Amino acid sequence: MYAAKKEGKNCWQVYTQEMQSAAYEEMRLTGGLRSALEREELSLCYQPQFLATGSIIGFEALLRWNSPELGAIPPRQFIPQSFVDMITTDIYAAKIIGSIIHMAHTLNIAVVAEGVETKQQLAYLRDHGCDRIQGFIFSKPLPELEAVSFLAGNN
Repeated sequence: MYAAKKEGKNCWQVYTQEMQSAAYEEMRLTGGLRSALEREELSLCYQPQFLATGSIIGFEALLRWNSPELGAIPPRQFIPQSFVDMITTDIYAAKIIGSIIHMAHTLNIAVVAEGVETKQQLAYLRDHGCDRIQGFIFSKPLPELEAVSFLAGNN
């Protein structure tokens, strides 16, 4: 049912082994995450945020999960990630992002684009007036001491 809903309205899906595997994996992650805090498996790292001009303006604290049973769990597996990566591959996603930026500015809200990895994404966001940029294009997430050094080197 969820697979059909994900595909949109008025469709059906045939049950597959991949669906079973995905459901099992999600169940393992959910169960493991519930006890991760108690077992001190979660840590913070910091990813710099920049103005579209390239000046650093702060950091976002990012949660990391290192499970003894499952290994290092990428954030995309347990935290919703962004659709900035589709700017260069999906014209509709690009138009949606441009509309979000415009709507936010109409409401006097600053826009932070997360997950920016390429020069093309950065150029699109700059051209559409995105206020703040965060992503591998400028820096990967950093442990606390590296974040402090990074900040000192950029001021």
